[in-house]
Amino acid sequence: MTSAVDTNLLPTAMLKPREREKLLRLEKTLVSLVSATSVEKMEMQPMNGYNRSLVVAVAERFGLRTALIRSGSDADDGDGACAADDEMLIGLFLHKTEQTRMPMHMIAACYPHSSDVRRRSEDKGEALTSDARGKPVAMNSGLETGVATITVSPKLPVVAPATSLSTEPVAERVQLMRRAPSAIPEKAKQPQRLTQQEQEARMKQKQADYAAARSRIFGSAGAAAP
Repeated sequence: MTSAVDTNLLPTAMLKPREREKLLRLEKTLVSLVSATSVEKMEMQPMNGYNRSLVVAVAERFGLRTALIRSGSDADDGDGACAADDEMLIGLFLHKTEQTRMPMHMIAACYPHSSDVRRRSEDKGEALTSDARGKPVAMNSGLETGVATITVSPKLPVVAPATSLSTEPVAERVQLMRRAPSAIPEKAKQPQRLTQQEQEARMKQKQADYAAARSRIFGSAGAAAP
């Protein structure tokens, strides 16, 4: 049975370049183990207590059980971080269990190194900023980097202003602009063409009206004048 592992062991080791590279290689090996359905266990070469602790920590992420190798046989309820064997080089067996599965996130995603953050940001063309500790942090839209999360609010869509505030249908607006025939002034109507007799009659009427008006103004003397 594997005992609990120090929760700070992996984060601390992932900050060291050599340990980080070693853990990433180990993770790839365990991915192959879990993916191989015909393989039930794997034997690890002899190592010191610190390295065994790292193997146990990574194996727990995959749901694997670790057991010490003693004299070429499995040690019952072995512990890869046994204090009594710290100075001894002892190998480990990794056994599959019912809980064996692929982890939701790989180690590199859970404990990103500053160089990993910078490399991923350059690949995506993202800008880099720095947190309070001076570590580079990729600016993204809510992506968790393990160091800090910077959420960039999306720009709101620009709505074009309405060209008219009127809610009246176009057909009704056009109808209101038209004028009824009865509303057209008489002067705007086309003049009628008169016949010769109508023109002579109208001329005589005008002369009679003129003579009557002159008679009212100047009297009979004015009316008699040619």
